[in-house]
Amino acid sequence: MKTHQKKVLIVEDDESIRKIIGIELKKEGIEVHEAINGEQGLAMLEDLHPDLLLVDVIMPRMHGMDLIHKLREAEWGRKLPVIILTNFADDPKVREIVAEAGYTLIKKASVKLQELIQIVISKLA
Repeated sequence: MKTHQKKVLIVEDDESIRKIIGIELKKEGIEVHEAINGEQGLAMLEDLHPDLLLVDVIMPRMHGMDLIHKLREAEWGRKLPVIILTNFADDPKVREIVAEAGYTLIKKASVKLQELIQIVISKLA
């Protein structure tokens, strides 16, 4: 029986962050797709139907929270695990939205790469 290779979409405007996370996830056997902004990410979500979305909040062309809102409008997107990776994790408004929706919130400046990879893997399990 063939097992389904897990797919992650990383939506992050910082190329270095996007690439290093992608490299590490690929080492774990995860299929990685990358988008440079929320608009591109939304288009890719509709085609890919990934197993997990890793998204930044502040991005050009479409804010990460707007992307998530649009994702949740689709039936399949309502159950998709979302990890929000941001430097605005301490913002009360961001915390409130995340707490209400049950997303995983990770502060970029304080997370270690391997810790982030383990969180992604645990959400895919």
